[in-house]
Amino acid sequence: MSSSTLYRLSGIGLLVGGLLATLGTIIQGFSNDNLLSPLWIPAGLAVLIGEMFFLLSLPGLYTRQAHNAGVIGLVGFILFFLSALLLGIGTSTLYIFIFPWLTQNAPRLADGPSALNIFFPVAGLLNLIGALLFGIATLRAGILSRAAAILLLVAAVVSFAANFVPLPYMSSITTALTFIALAWLGSSLLTERSQEATTLSPVSPPNSIRV
Repeated sequence: MSSSTLYRLSGIGLLVGGLLATLGTIIQGFSNDNLLSPLWIPAGLAVLIGEMFFLLSLPGLYTRQAHNAGVIGLVGFILFFLSALLLGIGTSTLYIFIFPWLTQNAPRLADGPSALNIFFPVAGLLNLIGALLFGIATLRAGILSRAAAILLLVAAVVSFAANFVPLPYMSSITTALTFIALAWLGSSLLTERSQEATTLSPVSPPNSIRV
């Protein structure tokens, strides 16, 4: 597979994943995080599928700017990828398939084991550090959208702060902002590759003039 194809697929994956995950997050937020709502599982599946697209696409996003991102970009990518795996795939799986069943059949166990009180802060810290480093590296690389990288930084900080100052809908809003930032980076990756292809495409020579 050529690098151009990899970047194009990564951009499409981030864009599609961002739209799916944002839509699912908004639906879950406006359902007041009711795990027994009829919309909860479909919305959760949209988020889960979107997160799968993210995980498949993040390596291409990093590779495109790896040369300019340096060590900070590499460390940020690794931490951000791991946090997406834990907070994204792991948490979504729990909230789609486990917690609704517990809420309905064993309400006393619906809060989950006490170990989750350690899991979420640690995963949240990984997400904060990873997103900050990856966002800063993206800004320094200067290849993709600066505005999208800034949005990723802001979403990471506000999302972590929301753990200590809980406000209505804050979790859903900050999560949606993260998804939007990633979709924006995917769109930027597609646009950047299209512009580069246009710039590098050979110009057809003019018709020769016959005497």
